[in-house]
Order: sequence, then C-alpha cells, then structure tokens
Amino acid sequence: YDPAHDHHSRQRLALMGELPGAIERGEMRLHVQPKASLAGREVVGVECLVRWVHPVLGIIAPDRFIPLAEEIGLIRELGAGILESACLRTAEISAMVGEPMYVAVNVAVDQLQPEFVTTVAEVLARTGLPAQQLSLEVTESTLADRSSSIATVLRDLRLLGTTVSL
Repeated sequence: YDPAHDHHSRQRLALMGELPGAIERGEMRLHVQPKASLAGREVVGVECLVRWVHPVLGIIAPDRFIPLAEEIGLIRELGAGILESACLRTAEISAMVGEPMYVAVNVAVDQLQPEFVTTVAEVLARTGLPAQQLSLEVTESTLADRSSSIATVLRDLRLLGTTVSL
C-alpha cells in the first residue's frame, strides 16, 4: 500500500469537496510566465498558469486539482474562468507595453466540446483581446484519445482566428 497512489485518500477527497467553493471564492490565481523570441530575445507573450491558493495548505499545483475538476465535472467552468482571466490580463499587458502580446492557455480534453468555440468567442469579445493573440495548448494524448470528435472543434477554433498548438 502506498498512500500517494490512493485515489480515495482523505486529503484528495477533502480537496475534491473544497474545489467548488474555491472556484466561487476566487482562490484560483493566474501566474504569467513570459515567453521570449529566440531570435530577438524580447518577450513576445505569456503563458498563463493557474494555482490554487488554499487558505490552509497554501499553493496547490494544477496536477493536484485539475484531475479533480475533471472528475467532478467542473473543468469547463474552471477552464472558462482561467481563459477569461488570461485574456483580460494579456489585453492589459499589451496595452501597457504598447504592442500586442500573445497568451498561451492550456485546454483540458473535456473543454473541447462544440460550445467551447462559443465560449472562446465570447471571452475574446468581452476582454477585447484579438483572437490572433490567443494560443490554445492541447496535449497530444488528448488528440489520440478522441481525435475524430475534437477535430471539428479545433478547426472551428482556428477559423475563429486563434492558434492551436500541441
């Protein structure tokens, strides 16, 4: 027996129970990591990384709570909030530096549903970020698992003007 591999550990179950409230209370925080051009070595964009700032446990890495959000059906809500915050923050940074910056946002497989394209379009409209400045990052395993059902969503996201990267 190894407690680290116990999917029903008390702490895991406790985090699962606390996650909905944490999202509502705004305990999810975005951290921006600059992305630089190798040619000019200037910052050309940011990658937004989410962390759960738990009131007792401190900072919780996404590998501990993203699977929980997927398991309990909150990943779409969580992902939409992350996307909105990332686009808003990037629009603000672009305005501050006086030139367009792009933002990379990780997308979970469960988000890649037809309605996600509408969500992305609405977020871009609300935040004022041009679609060309948004890069949605998808893992290759996502494509391998459900390539046929996801292909249409990825195509529609590209038609919207976003970048999709693996």
